[in-house]
Amino acid sequence: MLGYTAVTPGVLQNCLVVIGVLISIGAHVVAHFAHKSDVQTALNTPAPIEQA
Repeated sequence: MLGYTAVTPGVLQNCLVVIGVLISIGAHVVAHFAHKSDVQTALNTPAPIEQA
C-alpha cells in the first residue's frame, strides 16, 4: 500500500464496485443459510401464510 501514492478515480471506482459485489454476494449467502430452515418449511407448506 506504500507504493500507491496516487490513486486514480477509475481505480477507486473499480475497488468500490468489487467491494459492493462482494458485500452483496456475502449478504445473499448469509441470508440463504439463515433462512434455509424457513424456506424448507415454506416449501413443505401447501399454502404459505407469509407471501409478501
